[in-house]
Amino acid sequence: MLTGTRGSVLEKRIKWPCDSTVCWSLLWIPLIPLGQSPFELGYRYTADGHTSKHTLKSAQETGILHLAIDPGHHRYDFLDLKDSNYDSTSVNIVLEHDVYSRPSASFSKLDTDSICLDEPLRGDAKVQLRGKAPFVLTMTVRKPASIKVEEHHMKVDGYDWTLELPHVMGEVGRHEVTITSVADSSGCDQVVNEFDRLTTTVEVVESARIVPATQQADLCVGDTLDFLLQGKAPWTIECVKCV
Repeated sequence: MLTGTRGSVLEKRIKWPCDSTVCWSLLWIPLIPLGQSPFELGYRYTADGHTSKHTLKSAQETGILHLAIDPGHHRYDFLDLKDSNYDSTSVNIVLEHDVYSRPSASFSKLDTDSICLDEPLRGDAKVQLRGKAPFVLTMTVRKPASIKVEEHHMKVDGYDWTLELPHVMGEVGRHEVTITSVADSSGCDQVVNEFDRLTTTVEVVESARIVPATQQADLCVGDTLDFLLQGKAPWTIECVKCV
């Protein structure tokens, strides 16, 4: 309960999570002035460095103040209260609250690097995160049409993250890396936006090497040798002529 001059009283009832921290949702406060209706409550609203003055009018015993729902820090300075008996009653009340965006994650850049067989999953794909850092990013790795799925939980301190998982790539071919969930420190539920990209693919290739197609111990003049190339085309082959 908050008291101004001349005995006027404003009662504040706010329903939100702890510490005046809220996720994106519709918020409102019932303000109950004591006096003779109708009432006019003047206040100054500040957000993102911009300030504006407003008046809340109510012909009833309770006035409803709808709080801002845009992500960011919001401040309301209540300045004066008018009713049928008093033209102006000074009020010195401050209300502040924070609104956090619901956490989300999306690939801002898809992977273009190839990964060698039996090496850790490390690529050039980038994930952009929104919400309140730090984050816990849950990702899965699987081959298309395979029922085997490997899940990894990664702690991310910032808002941009480059793909790197403690996962050794043990099979050649295309693999899908998918963002399955993200949590941040606000405790708000995850949201998936319309244009979020949740999956990227990585290509696993054999290490480049050249092996003979047949095992021949003895060769005659004019014989040709066939070799098999392993890895990902194109190849660069350097030959050394021995005499």
